[in-house]
Amino acid sequence: MARDTRTIRAAALEALGSFRFHEFAPFAWILAAELVVLFLAMNLGTAWGMASAGWLANRMTGDRVLHYPIFYAFLPTLMTNVEAVLYAFAGSVLIPLALIRVLRPIDPAAFPATATGARLKQAFFAVLVAAVLCEALILGWQFVLNQPAVLKAIRAVLRSGFASSMGVTVLGMLVGYAIWSLFVYIPVTAVQPGRGFGSAFGGGLREGLANFFPTFLVVIGLSLPAAAILLVLQVMGSFLVTQIRPEIIGVLIGLYAILSMLATFFIYSAAARFYQARQAEAS
Repeated sequence: MARDTRTIRAAALEALGSFRFHEFAPFAWILAAELVVLFLAMNLGTAWGMASAGWLANRMTGDRVLHYPIFYAFLPTLMTNVEAVLYAFAGSVLIPLALIRVLRPIDPAAFPATATGARLKQAFFAVLVAAVLCEALILGWQFVLNQPAVLKAIRAVLRSGFASSMGVTVLGMLVGYAIWSLFVYIPVTAVQPGRGFGSAFGGGLREGLANFFPTFLVVIGLSLPAAAILLVLQVMGSFLVTQIRPEIIGVLIGLYAILSMLATFFIYSAAARFYQARQAEAS
C-alpha cells in the first residue's frame, strides 16, 4: 500500500506539472457548456435566459422557483443536474479522448492517432454505464443522508445547527468522493487496446477497489479548492441569497465549475499515469 501511495502521488504531481491544454481541451468543452448554462441562468430576466435555463428549471420543479431571489437558492441544484448530464453523455466521449491524449506520449505504440476514433467507440458504453451508476449511487447516498433519523443522529452528536450542517455536508462530500474513487479507473481501462465492455468495466472497478485508499487520498487532495467552495454554497447558500446578495451564488458556482473541472482532469490524468505505471511494472 505504501508503494502504491507513493506511485500515485508521483503520478498526481506529474499530472500537475505537465499540464497541456491540448489534453485538457475535452474537459474544457464540458466546462464551456456549464458556463453557458450558468450565464443563461444568471440572465433569467431576458427572453433567451427564460427560454433556456428558465425552461430547464421549470421542467425540474415548476415555476415556483422562477422568481428573484429564490431562483438563486435553486441555482446550485440546477447546475448540479446539468453537470451530471454533461459528464454522463458528453463525458462518455470527451473523457476518454482526454485520456488518450494524456497516454499517447507515455505509450505511443498503444495509442496511435489513427486508432482514436475506434478507441472512443470502444470506450463509450463502459464509461456511460459507469457514470450513470456512479451518479445513482451518489444520489442514493444523499437520499439516505437526508433522512430525518440520520439527520437527527448527526445533530445529536454535533449539537449546534451550524456544526451539524457542516457535518452533514462534509460527510456527504467525503462519501461521494469515495464512491467516485471506485469508478475513476473505468475510463482508463476502457481506452486500453482490445478492451470490450466487460473487461473495461470489470477491470476498472477492480483497479478502483485494489487501489481505493491511495486513489481516495489523491481525489480528496486535488478536489480541496473546489470542495471548499461547494461547502460554502451548501452551508451558507440560503444566507447569501437572503442576507448578502443572491448573485454571489452564481459567481461561486462559476468558480466551483472551473476548479472542479481542473481537479477532475488532474485526477483522471493521475489515474491514467498510475495505471500505466502499474501495467509496466507487471510486464
